[in-house]
Amino acid sequence: MREVGFINKIIRFGAGAAALAITVAVLASMWGEIADRRSWRDAAQDADSQEPVVAPASAWTELPDAPRRFVLRNHLFGLEPDFYAARRNSAGGGRLDQMAFGSPFEDRPYLRVGFYTPGDEPVAAASFWLEMARRSGEAGFAIERAPSAPDLVDTRLGAFEVGSLSGVGPGGARPCLGFRLQSASPNLIISGLACIARDASQIGLAREALVCALEAVSVVGPHEDRELKAFFDGTGTPVCRSARSAQAGG
Repeated sequence: MREVGFINKIIRFGAGAAALAITVAVLASMWGEIADRRSWRDAAQDADSQEPVVAPASAWTELPDAPRRFVLRNHLFGLEPDFYAARRNSAGGGRLDQMAFGSPFEDRPYLRVGFYTPGDEPVAAASFWLEMARRSGEAGFAIERAPSAPDLVDTRLGAFEVGSLSGVGPGGARPCLGFRLQSASPNLIISGLACIARDASQIGLAREALVCALEAVSVVGPHEDRELKAFFDGTGTPVCRSARSAQAGG
């Protein structure tokens, strides 16, 4: 009988030890999770407590007194721009001239065009729609683009990428065109936005008007702009019908 009682004590002790071991394991697991969570929170707090990353200074310097380099006189948009600004790239010396006619938030025709002549600075490749997002952001409104690739539209200056989009501003959305031309000789990028049509059904007429405006650009800069002047004053055949008529004396 003593042996049986002794065995029973051993069994009870073993069960209690097993239960204790299980309890210790559970508590250890819970503590591990808590420690992990605390370490994650501590890391997050440490990250939040770090000094904010300071954005690098802009690579562009405004040229408030620089003479105009480009002229665009067109009866649809106006003979004189409402806005003209020039900037110099401090890293490589490139120059960006921008002009705008009208307002994107009004119902009348609007045109914003930039002429970028890179210097020694590297020029990162950008998709057409990324370029249009940047141009619209500079103009102060967002864009909603059509789910299609831009078309190639011929002008006497070369083939422009042209894509339909909607310019979205405080007054709602209006149909617009984004455009870009990248030239290797001279090293030049022309890009911008034109809002001409009143509705999407007039987008064909808007493209024709855009071509006429782009073909009206001329250079009035200093003597070092000879290559640019030759490019814009070249003898390429105008695509704009009114320009062809004037050239033919009609």
